[in-house]
Amino acid sequence: QKKESQKMKIRHEGGVIIEGVDNLLIRLSRCCNPVPGDAIVGYITKGRGISVHRKDCPNVQLPESEQNRLIEVDWEDAANTGQQYDTELVVEGYNRNGLLNEVLNVINSTTKSLNSVNGKVDANKMATISVNIGIMNTQQLDFIVDKIKQIPDVYSVRRVIS
Repeated sequence: QKKESQKMKIRHEGGVIIEGVDNLLIRLSRCCNPVPGDAIVGYITKGRGISVHRKDCPNVQLPESEQNRLIEVDWEDAANTGQQYDTELVVEGYNRNGLLNEVLNVINSTTKSLNSVNGKVDANKMATISVNIGIMNTQQLDFIVDKIKQIPDVYSVRRVIS
């Protein structure tokens, strides 16, 4: 009976569930900024606990000899947590009067958290706008991306993995 209860132990941190783990630091990696809805995996670090990455993050595409450092993790039901997760989007389009304003209006109407904005225009009048926003899950992210793609002169919107 006692062994069974130990096997069922789970740890909740940052909205992440890891079965059978106790007293370990769990952190969301900043290289890929996973959010609820992403397929995720835990990486057992040397001295820094478990780092949670998106499964498609280049930092967890490991050689066979290191595969044993990966651990299965899941999201807890994020609908009830209200927690926000940072993610970065890059918007590219033709630079015209009002483009940045329209992108920011979409973001302001769809999320409560705009963390940073950076923009530049090249010699061909192509605008690149980077925004870091707080979202609750991939459904909200997909909604925001779809809304931005509807803005005239926007050619692409992509999520950044550094």
